[in-house]
Amino acid sequence: MPNNTFYVFDAKRCLAEGMTKEQIINAIAEATGATPRSIDDGFITTIVETNRQRSLHIWKGSSAEFNAITPSANTIYIIEDETTLDDIKASIEALNAEVEDLAGYINHIVVSERQTVSTWETNSSGEFYDAGYLYKADITVSGCTSEHTGDIIFAIGTAATGNLASVFETGTDKITIYSRSNDTAYVDRIEVWTN
Repeated sequence: MPNNTFYVFDAKRCLAEGMTKEQIINAIAEATGATPRSIDDGFITTIVETNRQRSLHIWKGSSAEFNAITPSANTIYIIEDETTLDDIKASIEALNAEVEDLAGYINHIVVSERQTVSTWETNSSGEFYDAGYLYKADITVSGCTSEHTGDIIFAIGTAATGNLASVFETGTDKITIYSRSNDTAYVDRIEVWTN
């Protein structure tokens, strides 16, 4: 039997010569509008687009593989690693969070040199006064505004007295600390930032 001929059974169940491989491929090409490389190609990769009655192919691969080819108008491309709209939204949200963190960092001011506070003013009114803090003092913090908030760390000896308020007020280029006494106080670190 020649290798390029396909055989079928006739009505009497006898082996009869059918179409050659070339005839089958030509028949597929005529039916689908495209010439397949093999018999299976005609059935697996080609479909008929019903509006314009033209054959379409399906291609599937990675973005890198897609970028390496010249796309065809008659092919549907499925890119397996393509970014989805949800992926884009998640990336934008993550980027916005990073921008907010960066903005906070830019507005973050640190004074890490020890500050000595020995000059106090009398505090005669307000919430701190009502809480027993009768003295106040300003410490220069360049870039600070009333929109800032922050933390203060007193030296151990100062913190141990319990005389200093653990919170402070912010203003233009300064913070104001409050104390129950007018003794010298030592501040190890000041950090302020905007919300």
